[in-house]
Amino acid sequence: MPTPSPTRAVLLHAPPTPSPGAGDADPPSDDEAPDATPSDATPSDAERRPSLTLAERHRVTGGAVDEAITDRVHQYIRPVSIGLSLMYAAFVVIHLLVLSPPVSWIMSGLSAGAAAICSGIWLSWSRLPRTAPYPHVVGATIAAVVLMNVLTHLALTSDLQGTTHLMLMLLGASVLLLSSRWLAGVVIASLVGWGLIVWATGPYASIIHYTSSLLTTALLSVIIHVALRRATRESERRRLSAERLQSALSRALDAEAKARRQMEASNRALGTAVKEAEELNEMQAAFLSDMSHEIRTPLTSIIGFAEVLSEEDPPEPERFADLIRQSSERLMETVNSVLDLSKLKRGVAEFRPETTDVTSLLEDTLRLFRSRAESDGIDLCLDAPDEPVTAYLDPSSLNRITSNLVSNAVKFCSEDDVVTVRLAETPDRISIAVEDTGPGIRPEFRSRLFEPFHRDESLTRQGTGLGLTITRRLVEAMDGSIDVESVHGEGSTFVVTLPRTSNAE
Repeated sequence: MPTPSPTRAVLLHAPPTPSPGAGDADPPSDDEAPDATPSDATPSDAERRPSLTLAERHRVTGGAVDEAITDRVHQYIRPVSIGLSLMYAAFVVIHLLVLSPPVSWIMSGLSAGAAAICSGIWLSWSRLPRTAPYPHVVGATIAAVVLMNVLTHLALTSDLQGTTHLMLMLLGASVLLLSSRWLAGVVIASLVGWGLIVWATGPYASIIHYTSSLLTTALLSVIIHVALRRATRESERRRLSAERLQSALSRALDAEAKARRQMEASNRALGTAVKEAEELNEMQAAFLSDMSHEIRTPLTSIIGFAEVLSEEDPPEPERFADLIRQSSERLMETVNSVLDLSKLKRGVAEFRPETTDVTSLLEDTLRLFRSRAESDGIDLCLDAPDEPVTAYLDPSSLNRITSNLVSNAVKFCSEDDVVTVRLAETPDRISIAVEDTGPGIRPEFRSRLFEPFHRDESLTRQGTGLGLTITRRLVEAMDGSIDVESVHGEGSTFVVTLPRTSNAE
């Protein structure tokens, strides 16, 4: 059998070409065997090659159809072997009853052998190879068993009526053997065997009649075989093509659904990015506006007080110099806060953890704000364990956290209010709570409490709007947490919880 031409490179799913001897599968026609793609094709060749349609990319080759036909023969073998094994088992008894010895013994023995062979094929069917040429060999073996029984019966009985069985066998072989090569072998063997027996046992008066009937049956068997093979090839081609197209369509639909999901996810991500960009632009605009205000206010004061001092004999020069100092300190505080916040956002802030006496640090913090609190009539106190509480963390960052919280509490409280700093400890954490009985926080302002430059405009005293933002960033950088509880008009409590061993560096 000529080797089929190579399939086109795009036929990724085509089954392999059957090996030689797998039956006389028809060679692929011109419309079945696409041209091979040269391995050294240049880009210009690829550009000139027309694009293939989905059906062309998944075209069913002749080799794939031959494999499908071989599988069909494999499916035929099981019911045929079952029927023949039962039929020859019955012939074992019938020959003994109908024929006379020794013909009955010979024919019963042959029938028993045929029944055993067919039964073996039936029982081992599931283990038989499904690839060519094995199913065709098994089919030809079954036909040979039947032919041997028919010709032996014809030779022993010298009765041309046995030719009828041979005719039936030829018709059955045309259905079972879908390989033209194997059918041709069976037909030739049948005709030659019949002819030799007739020549050896003749003459017969009706020889011409049986010869023409046998040749006609052989021709009819070939016609049935050709028609059935062509119909089977076309049926298998369409089935394989439909399966491949369905598989390709399924993959295409899956790819389209995946692409659609990815596009939807990209659109959502893009929408989120656009929203975040708009929010960032608004924050930048607000930041520039707030920074301009925070810097312009102390600068205006400094310039005004400096102009007063530049006059001859200015009144109260010491007071104006002190006001210039306070405005400069406020300006410096704003600039330092912005720089600290920028470092925290970029993750470049430095932390130097060490064993720290937290109790002593809180006492120093309260001492720093005590004079201011007493001047405003505010009671400032510390509630801490009798034994010193220590932790391994950055004392500078902890001092900044507690200073911001105590400063805010003192700033927004008024006369007769109380600010209490409570220190508690567990084996692995410390907790610092700053409580005050001041004005509290309005509920609508709670959600933006830790955002930069957001201040409650209803309060008479204002800060830079960066203290709580920096505090939260420092606490989170030290693997801690900050919580706030507040009742408007009754006071607020800020609770900072930190691990006793900080990993911040």
